[in-house]
Amino acid sequence: MTIFPKTMIGRLAIISISPPLLCLLALGLYVAFEQTQTATDTAKNEAVLITSGLSSSILNPLVESNYVAIDQVVNQVASTTTHVDRILVVNARGLAIVDAHKNQLNGEWQLTHGQTVTIPEQAVAKQVLLNDHIVNWLPLTAGSSIGWVETEYALEQIYEAQQLVIRQTALVLFMASLLSIFFVLITAQKPKRRIAELVNFIDNFPKSNGEQITFSGGSEELRSMVNSVNTASTSLYNNTQQLKILQALIEASADPFYIVDAEQSFRLTFVNDAASQHFGYAKDILLTTHIQDYDLELDEQKIKDLFVIIKKQKNITFTSKHRNVLGEIVPVKINANYINISNQKLVGGYFRDLRADIEAEQQLLTALEGAEQAAKSKGAFLTNMSHEIRTPMNGILGLTELALHQELSPKLSDYLQKIYSSGKSLLLILNDILDFSKLEASGMHIENQIFCLNDVLRNLRDLFSISAEVKQLKLIFDIDTAAPLYLIGDALRLTQILANLISNAIKFTNQGTITIKIELKVLDNIKALIAFSVKDTGLGIDADDLARLFQPFSQVDSSMTRRFGGTGLGLAISQSLLKLMDSELKVISQPSLGSQFSFEVLLGVSSINIGKEQKILDESALNAENFILNDSELNHNEVNFQGISILVVEDNNINQKVVSELLKLSGMSVVIADNGQIALEKLQQQAFDAVLMDIQMPVMDGLEATRQIRLQPAFAKLPIIALTAGVTIEEQASYMAAGMNDFLPKPINSEALINVLSRTIRASQFSKTSLSEPLSLPDDKDWTDLAEALPGFDLENIKFIVGGQREVLLSFLQEFYTESKGESLVVADLLRQGDTQAAKRVVHTLKGVSGSLGAMQLHTACDEFSHQLKLQCFESATLEHWQSVFEQTMSSIKALNT
Repeated sequence: MTIFPKTMIGRLAIISISPPLLCLLALGLYVAFEQTQTATDTAKNEAVLITSGLSSSILNPLVESNYVAIDQVVNQVASTTTHVDRILVVNARGLAIVDAHKNQLNGEWQLTHGQTVTIPEQAVAKQVLLNDHIVNWLPLTAGSSIGWVETEYALEQIYEAQQLVIRQTALVLFMASLLSIFFVLITAQKPKRRIAELVNFIDNFPKSNGEQITFSGGSEELRSMVNSVNTASTSLYNNTQQLKILQALIEASADPFYIVDAEQSFRLTFVNDAASQHFGYAKDILLTTHIQDYDLELDEQKIKDLFVIIKKQKNITFTSKHRNVLGEIVPVKINANYINISNQKLVGGYFRDLRADIEAEQQLLTALEGAEQAAKSKGAFLTNMSHEIRTPMNGILGLTELALHQELSPKLSDYLQKIYSSGKSLLLILNDILDFSKLEASGMHIENQIFCLNDVLRNLRDLFSISAEVKQLKLIFDIDTAAPLYLIGDALRLTQILANLISNAIKFTNQGTITIKIELKVLDNIKALIAFSVKDTGLGIDADDLARLFQPFSQVDSSMTRRFGGTGLGLAISQSLLKLMDSELKVISQPSLGSQFSFEVLLGVSSINIGKEQKILDESALNAENFILNDSELNHNEVNFQGISILVVEDNNINQKVVSELLKLSGMSVVIADNGQIALEKLQQQAFDAVLMDIQMPVMDGLEATRQIRLQPAFAKLPIIALTAGVTIEEQASYMAAGMNDFLPKPINSEALINVLSRTIRASQFSKTSLSEPLSLPDDKDWTDLAEALPGFDLENIKFIVGGQREVLLSFLQEFYTESKGESLVVADLLRQGDTQAAKRVVHTLKGVSGSLGAMQLHTACDEFSHQLKLQCFESATLEHWQSVFEQTMSSIKALNT
């Protein structure tokens, strides 16, 4: 309980009168104190005078010991003073000569004699306040101290005067307070009424529609208060309207919405109509329950943990499952938001039924599977059509080429030449359509393999030298000799792009030159940026037609299709291939002056370049008038095919005849096998220098036959070349994986056939004689010595395979050393380029060969390393171990020749 008024007016009254009243009280107390002090000082002086006069009067009687005279003096002084209550005369020994006391009741004095009194120790005057009296001690001396006089002066009347002043001050204060309160109450009535009106207006805020309150006059503070209240009224109305709109929107929302209170075990405090329909319960029922009663994945602890995350992140989205009134399990996606209103810990959540989404996703997956199946069917159709078209085309072109080698009349020769040319054009169209279909289906991939830039240049020169010569065009190669010789990239696709550009340049140029330029832009240890361009002096292209230049099945002028032929896919395919290489074609052209197509490609730099003298074919070699390699290069590439025996595995009679005749024209002997099973039998009957293997055959296909052949150590190095209508990258990869050395696409071109055989047979012959000197062992070394010379080898199995002939094993080791000694650098280079798949293939091949030769330490290291490469998570320690074992194995084999 407090005495302080509760009303504002009362408090204002107290506040207004308190300062003047306090000042008045302080003034009264000050006056009382000053008056009391002045009266006290006057009393002290009077007491001193009385004591001094008394001592003078009794000094002589005391000296004379006239005690009667002393009593008379004391009585006389007592009768003449008003405020003295005691007079004491004491001799030097402290014996009271006379002690006079005033009776406070009747005012009479009483005198006593002879008491012992305690006197001051020193003979000096002394004045003290004691028991509301002023006590004065004055020594009596006559040459020496002979006694004392003591008087006690009463202060009673001074205190009474002081109390009178205080009472008068209190009375004044009381009257001033009454007047002040009365004045404040009178003057505060109008503000009180206005404040009451203001309070009543504020109390009605929830019912108001933004009304304003107005007062005429009034103080500045009241007007400011009114303005603030009016502003609050407007804001409250606006906020209320917005809240109503928001609530209406939430209520009308098709998405369910709820609010839960985290401080009440996540009780539902609000749900909209959609949430009510979602759960299947009325709102009033839902508002008595908790969200975890319906959410199957949230118990109380989980939702507490989730609340901590929501409070920290303010907003999160997650999925869950609800159970509705029908017992159905409904998957939902919830967007939860932290709400902090009036220190309440609330969570608002919008959620959405995912059943329709899941059904749509399932339909989309079904449609996607259908599309993928359609794509597979399309791919299978294209593959089959490719095979079906190439097989008869092989017969047409092959037989036509054979016929052209016979003695014919000029007219018949012209007919056959046109048949052959038309067939070749049809084959190019087929290749373009297949490439474009794969690019359109995102089925084309860029390979990263080591290749020689000289090989690309020779291929381009050989491909277009004759066609350029026919039109009397000069084919110029402008080569930057600073470019690395060995690069890492897709040489096949690079050649295809350049071939498309050169083919177009020759097609649309009637006279002048075709310039192929290769320029090194940037070079570091692992990458080279190389610019390629093809420039002609042909028809040129109008600026308005450049936009349609790279559209498929399009040429800048429809008449060009009739005049020059073609599918209009070449540039579209080239542009798509370059996009896969993170590049693009650029064109500069002027009508009648010619065109220049250019692009830049970032290629890897092979470590094979290190320590080797690089020699890019110079312009003189490439631009020779007859467009052929110089004599030294030509002699290097020639192979004498006399006495060479070839096994042709082909089920089609026409293809058998075409291939046989083409081989016989080069002096080779040919044996035919109708399928893979017969081929295996033929290989057991006689020796062959190479096998030409068709892929699709009855009884046993070419892939299985190749695998069976490779299982036999005697045929480990036998060249096997695929004869196939399947020309996709995936199909080529499957041929190499089965153990084939190379492939020839159908229809077979005689020049390509001879080049592949020349390459593979020469490599096979080279592998038998390529080490600087044949490996040999001193005669006194037996198999035990050989085992000691080859640590890490298990020779028992290989000894059985070679029938105990050391010379055969040495030749195997010689071949292995020759072909594999650089593989460590190749693998390191591929890994540096990030091509783990290519590195894995190299290591996998080494694993098989090393196991066959008994190099078990290398075989084990390859197995471990290959496994890590397959997972694409190899460790540097494994690579270093593999390299160490590989180099030790190579060193051991090499040491056999020293």
